[in-house]
Amino acid sequence: MTLMMGSQLKALRESQGVSQTLLSECASWRQSYVSTLERSPRVSLRQASRYTAALETAAARAAEIRETQAQAEAELLSRFAPVAVPARSRSASDTVPSQSRSEFFIKREPAVLDPYDAAVKKITAKYGPPTKTKSGELFWSLPDRRLTVTRSGWKTTYEGVILAHGSFETLEELVRL
Repeated sequence: MTLMMGSQLKALRESQGVSQTLLSECASWRQSYVSTLERSPRVSLRQASRYTAALETAAARAAEIRETQAQAEAELLSRFAPVAVPARSRSASDTVPSQSRSEFFIKREPAVLDPYDAAVKKITAKYGPPTKTKSGELFWSLPDRRLTVTRSGWKTTYEGVILAHGSFETLEELVRL
């Protein structure tokens, strides 16, 4: 008896935000078996019920992972809380430049890079140009780890496990790694 098509199983898995890898780990299957099931034109009732049971476990695990990541991200972002800058009174010398108008616009102080741009510049100088992910993160594939830089900070991973992470204040430590 046929219950579902493999494409329906795939759509169900994707709607719950579960990867084939996580599903296969939770079910103790190989990832290739999950892929084969999802490409199959016919899936038996037994296969579909085993798949959906494993998918429930994987969805719960994915929710735990997302919650842990959200907490870690919130902790990291809290390190970048905006600092209030006291307002200063403006004087006439602030609004009228002492040199000619054209010189004023040509001779400017160099812009100070924000922490993210400064980090990308330093890491690129040491490891070469980064690769950009679809989500906009920049990463460098190093022999022993992957270095990822986002607007909120940095992290190093090895086979999906976070080895270290930090804010841009700890960038010098990162570049020494």
